[in-house]
Amino acid sequence: MTLKEAKQELIERYKYLYENAILILAPFMYEQPQKEDKTKSKPIHQQSRLVDEPLIYLKINRLNSIIPLFEEFLLSERPLKQSKLYQMMKLRKKDVKYLIKVKHGLAIFTKQKQKELFFNIKLDMKNILDIVNTYIEEQSGDQDNKQRKILIINEYYKLYNYKNDSKTVTSEKELSRYYNNLINKRMQNRFITRDKKDTGVKNNSFIETITKALLHKENHSIFTEKEKQNVYLYYHDELPYNLEIKCSSKDDFHHPKLTHSKNTIPCGKKFIIKEEAIFISSPNQYYQLCPYCGFIVNVSDKIISDKIKVRIIKRCQKDQYLYRKMCIYSELLSLETKSDNKQKRLLH
Repeated sequence: MTLKEAKQELIERYKYLYENAILILAPFMYEQPQKEDKTKSKPIHQQSRLVDEPLIYLKINRLNSIIPLFEEFLLSERPLKQSKLYQMMKLRKKDVKYLIKVKHGLAIFTKQKQKELFFNIKLDMKNILDIVNTYIEEQSGDQDNKQRKILIINEYYKLYNYKNDSKTVTSEKELSRYYNNLINKRMQNRFITRDKKDTGVKNNSFIETITKALLHKENHSIFTEKEKQNVYLYYHDELPYNLEIKCSSKDDFHHPKLTHSKNTIPCGKKFIIKEEAIFISSPNQYYQLCPYCGFIVNVSDKIISDKIKVRIIKRCQKDQYLYRKMCIYSELLSLETKSDNKQKRLLH
């Protein structure tokens, strides 16, 4: 297995759990039966105002047969569609009895969300990663492979924890220290052990390929920031935080050219495209002002998803004068850049 194949397989497994976590976890939602309030038999003035709320939690423990399926799905060399978890869920999606359990679990899940508790259960893939991580920590045999498996689980966590902003990238030194401390802490958690023969998923080509790969210096991961960003944006209608465009009058996307003021000239610099800064002249023409010179630059509608377009159009339609104001602001900003520092400026 090549590194490219292993990375693609890991991403596909990540996406499957991201999309199916609710369907997989909902049947495990459990609500503790309500205890009988014995104070009701007492006079009203003697009744307790504090009635114990029934506990709501995910009823999954290490004896559940689904946990080994999670581990196999995430760590084996068996392709996603050949995994036991995938095959099981393929059948369950057509099983009426199972879907009734899902519906019941979602009702309990909704109930606990409405309580606005400090700690609410989330039916997401992080919950699955946490379950598998604990399951691996409990393994007492083959410690070398155990550490390799935790390293791969960390790669899933890194995809999950990615946010579409520059703050996700920290120094190699900080990341190395963080993940090394995390791994050491987990490896020391050996007070719960199983039979040494129960080692879970054994070493295989998938594990070997990923754990032997060189990590990228900028993020201490087998994935580049761009690769992680692509996975994130697959599920989120956002513009990449680092998407740049050149300040130019060239109409690359065959949009009708604006009639620019003679005082505005493109500076040729690159700047970041931001959804909140985009404005329209019509539902299919998008623009943003260059922050350096004020020139109005065409933004291709090809790089904007349909949901983002709807948000931009709704925002712009709230102000019927927005386009005119942006044209005036464009010329004013351009003139400001030409002013001497000692001259009075209107924009700050």
